[in-house]
Amino acid sequence: MLGGDPFLASLRRHRLAAGLIVLQCALTTVVLALALAKAGEWRARITAPSGVDETRLIRLVIRGAADAQVLARERAALARLPEVQRVVTINQVPFGIDDWSAQFGLSPDGTRGRVSATVYFGDEALRAQLGVPLREGRDFLQREYTGTRLHAAHSVQVDATLARQLFHGEPAVGRTLHALGAPPLRVVGVYAPLQGPRADGRPTLILPAHLDLGQVGVYLLRLHGQTPPKADRVSEAIATPGARRWVSDYRSLAELREAYFRHDRWLATGLLLGMGLWLLCTGVGLANLADLLLQARVRQIGLCRALGARSAQIRWQLRRENLLLAGVGALAGLAWLHLLLRAWPWLGMQLETGGIALQALAAALVVLTGQCAMWPITREADAVPLAAGIRWA
Repeated sequence: MLGGDPFLASLRRHRLAAGLIVLQCALTTVVLALALAKAGEWRARITAPSGVDETRLIRLVIRGAADAQVLARERAALARLPEVQRVVTINQVPFGIDDWSAQFGLSPDGTRGRVSATVYFGDEALRAQLGVPLREGRDFLQREYTGTRLHAAHSVQVDATLARQLFHGEPAVGRTLHALGAPPLRVVGVYAPLQGPRADGRPTLILPAHLDLGQVGVYLLRLHGQTPPKADRVSEAIATPGARRWVSDYRSLAELREAYFRHDRWLATGLLLGMGLWLLCTGVGLANLADLLLQARVRQIGLCRALGARSAQIRWQLRRENLLLAGVGALAGLAWLHLLLRAWPWLGMQLETGGIALQALAAALVVLTGQCAMWPITREADAVPLAAGIRWA
């Protein structure tokens, strides 16, 4: 192949520059593939559904001492707001601060394995308030609620993720779960996957227990639409003579999600900017190496022009040469990447490779960068005079 093309054949005399181009493209391909995989992992985590309608759910945290009469008036006042459809108490919400979790298994001693799950509890209408559909079984009966005593519960609803992890596709309704220091829990219902406060993939379950508001009241407000009531109207609604209660936090679940993933968004943005800077540096390096190859073949290009070669033909020869070197480098980079993943499997677990699509994208970006870097080189080749080849001849 190289022997039939004077430009490609001349690479034999410039092995060092050609090898550096291949090496730089290979290294850039590896870095880009890993960076794209990490960016894709962050994007999947940020955009993963929580299982609830986040724009219509508001978390309201009210602090201050209150008795049962004040709490009943407070809840009734919130329910009378025109924008509010329903009000329930809840112990935690997706993307929140509080995190209630425990270990659950199929045997009391844990010999059959345990799974960490996030525990929700609150009012009777909690599942409906979250908007999570029930897939199997039934809702809790009124007699199954145990007040504020969590360890007195005997029934439980689990999400489909927990049912799959514990029962492996077998029917979950009617089965029994065990938690450390608690009586057996009979599964009465299975609902759609629901995320806990942490976006860590842990399954969830709902216990039939009410929330003891104490000094802090956590309410979950479901709206008729997507326009929440103003914060000052909420503060006026909960104002009670003789009770010092104030709003500590008032945000929709969409706002909580945005705050929860703010750090990840900054990291993803910084990673993308770093990838762009790396590609820019790669393009500059490839342009410098291509310029060295061009300077070493000025007489050859001049001779080709003297023999009647058009500028477009010379530009195509140079671009084809760069395409070959960058393509070989990109393929070598993909081969190195697979060798790295085979040598260090933990790397593939920490950084998902993203499959063939992201790897092909990384290789394509490297090849495209090489072609963009050739633009000033081809302009320089057009300026080579005919006399350079004539004097050489």
